[in-house]
Amino acid sequence: QTFNFKTIWDANTLQQSLPQKFVIFGDLGDTNNQVLSSVINESVTQNEADVIIHVGDIAYNMDSNQGKTGDIFMNQVQSL
Repeated sequence: QTFNFKTIWDANTLQQSLPQKFVIFGDLGDTNNQVLSSVINESVTQNEADVIIHVGDIAYNMDSNQGKTGDIFMNQVQSL
């Protein structure tokens, strides 16, 4: 599967791209992922976010259950 993204504005395009809307979050983990992923998906599909920044603690115990925990988590966040 191929994923893509848009690069952020540059000095020439910043002025015409104001105001910018940011979604900044952290400490995602497996438990918080359910609510947060729907918020992020809504922000993206409704074009309400220009930049999404994850500040850390993306997941825990990815190797648990012979890696199945990590597989489940990565599948949940893949669409983000």
